[in-house]
Amino acid sequence: GKAGVDIDLAFDGHTVLYEHDGNPFTMQDLAALLSGGSSKEFESTETIGRFGTGFLVTHVLSPQISFTGVLAAEGGAEEVSILLDRAGDEEDIFKNTARCYQAIEAASKLPSLDGRKTARFQYETDNPQAARIGVEAFCSTLPYLYGTCEHLGTVRLRNDAGISWRFVPEAAAEREFMGLHLRVRRFTLTEGDGVPRTLSAVRLRRRHDSSSSLVAVTEHAGD
Repeated sequence: GKAGVDIDLAFDGHTVLYEHDGNPFTMQDLAALLSGGSSKEFESTETIGRFGTGFLVTHVLSPQISFTGVLAAEGGAEEVSILLDRAGDEEDIFKNTARCYQAIEAASKLPSLDGRKTARFQYETDNPQAARIGVEAFCSTLPYLYGTCEHLGTVRLRNDAGISWRFVPEAAAEREFMGLHLRVRRFTLTEGDGVPRTLSAVRLRRRHDSSSSLVAVTEHAGD
């Protein structure tokens, strides 16, 4: 199967579009996505840890989020389209959550995934500065994420100035080094139509399963 999750993030000055081709959503994933801490009716231990406060932070872009994703249903893959609306009071949010569940029940069958993106989040934002900061922060953080996120694949970014970046990783290499565990993952970074730069994300741990680590990024000057 596919080794990594590819991500696309683009901002055109008004719309932020985030897509990936990771695993299809489960009903538990969608429940966590919808609850967002807005209603105790939908809280449970099973939804903790996915689409929590991290996802809620993205509402700084817009209280309304258009989401289209692939649901792993019992009868096969289905496409779900919902409008998450966090505007209004608790009652308004609860009503929107109920409408979203109705939309999930009306999901359409998919004959196959065929390379389809499994998630698409679209924000119509009136806070362009927050979007610019987000794209810039993601771009500067990505090199280090290749050291910690083993399933992170190709990432494409574009900002509202028309500047694009493309990160393409290789498989990681792991070995012992001076009694420590070393994991090195090379990747190329291409800005626009420029010449690709080759970098490496290096992760150093006491053991291969240690929770703490040191991550550094190095650039290759030449072959």
